[in-house]
Amino acid sequence: MDEKQKIATTIYRPKGQPRAIFQISHGMAEHRLRYAEFAQNLAQLGFVVVTSDHRGHGGSAASPEELGYFNKHKGWQKCVNDLYELMIQVKQEYPDVPVILFGHSMGSIMARSFVKRYDALLNGLILCGAPNYNPAASAGRIAAKSIIALKGDHYRSKLLDQLVQGSFNKQIPNPRTPLDWLSKNPDNVDAYIADPLCGFRFTASAFDDMFYGIQDMHDLMRWNLKNPKLPILFIAGGDDPVTGGRKGLESSAATLREAGYDDIEMRVFKGLRHELLNEKEKDQVAAEILDWTARKIGGCADLRTEQADQ
Repeated sequence: MDEKQKIATTIYRPKGQPRAIFQISHGMAEHRLRYAEFAQNLAQLGFVVVTSDHRGHGGSAASPEELGYFNKHKGWQKCVNDLYELMIQVKQEYPDVPVILFGHSMGSIMARSFVKRYDALLNGLILCGAPNYNPAASAGRIAAKSIIALKGDHYRSKLLDQLVQGSFNKQIPNPRTPLDWLSKNPDNVDAYIADPLCGFRFTASAFDDMFYGIQDMHDLMRWNLKNPKLPILFIAGGDDPVTGGRKGLESSAATLREAGYDDIEMRVFKGLRHELLNEKEKDQVAAEILDWTARKIGGCADLRTEQADQ
């Protein structure tokens, strides 16, 4: 991490020897504390859960003006490196413990940039609400760089925001708010809107970084494949406009298969939207995650029994 860059982190620790490390990479314009309930439940089941705010998010933003801004140079790469350095620190504390990386939405794009470089560190990868590759990312970078040249890297462009998120709510019938695409749970949507650390507009620089990330997760030329047997799970809401639907999910999975991974599964939850962990059916979602973990991650086979006993 940069010498001057603080990365806000919360680690939830279980009693006794942990069964696995579960590191969470959160989504765009949100923060780590929104995963507290999920993390606490996992910790009770024996996981070390590592949550951190990406640069320009939550407690990692030095001021409100820095929300939605990663870094002046190579912000995306620095966010991915933050995940790497934090993982190394936790692995040093818990050697020989399996590691699962969980990425939600934009965090799943970062997770794919991470696995492209560091898959040997992982024993499992979970991609939640994962955006599919969009070839328009190239045009997005050109637009973002033009805006940066004219307005500066901290400028917040409505055009870029519409380019990324403008179509999502149009896919929701009779929306109550502009953010109904996030969740069919109205309490969750209202809480997101009321949270001052959620929903901010990205800077032109951060949009450029994210467009780079979309390109990077799809570029197989520089993929450092070390762990082709890595188990990968996609989870998504059936009504999530961010993933590109079933076709988009299949495309995302196909990219990873082409990169060399052969153990990829998919769970689609009918009627749910983007933030699966905040839907009213979140217990069902968590049960599916734990079932997959019990089958795929060493030392977790008894998870289903322990969950039933709680």
